[in-house]
Amino acid sequence: MFLTFSSGFFYFSYAGYKGKQYCHAYGYEFRHEVNMKHQPSDGATGMASMAMIKYHVCQGLDKETGKRTNQKFVRPYHYFSEPWFVPRPNGTKEDDGVVLTLALDGGVGKGVLYVLNASDLDVMATMPLPVLVNLKTHGRFVWDAMS
Repeated sequence: MFLTFSSGFFYFSYAGYKGKQYCHAYGYEFRHEVNMKHQPSDGATGMASMAMIKYHVCQGLDKETGKRTNQKFVRPYHYFSEPWFVPRPNGTKEDDGVVLTLALDGGVGKGVLYVLNASDLDVMATMPLPVLVNLKTHGRFVWDAMS
């Protein structure tokens, strides 16, 4: 998958597709280019404008933008860590499950966990966290402020 922007590592449905052809990959994009018509930026630019993205690897490039076709989850002033794909038990499609995406909410200085429907990135649940979550581009670590 050749990309022409700043992004992190990508995750896919390892349970059923490790070592096989897959069509969906989940990642994030730094300095996300906001489409003002569909995604208002609320003034967020540069690093304050990140997006969690689902790439459609098997669909090729978008004819208008020349980029890989994708869906985006955007929250201004949110700094995303790498997303986790969690397959639905007995799911029948590659993107049948949820995507967990941890973020630092720059507006309040604390963490938030979003549970997204993996097929369309609709928000299923939002869980504000009581502590700061460091911006981690790689890895799975949440600091325990109580210890």
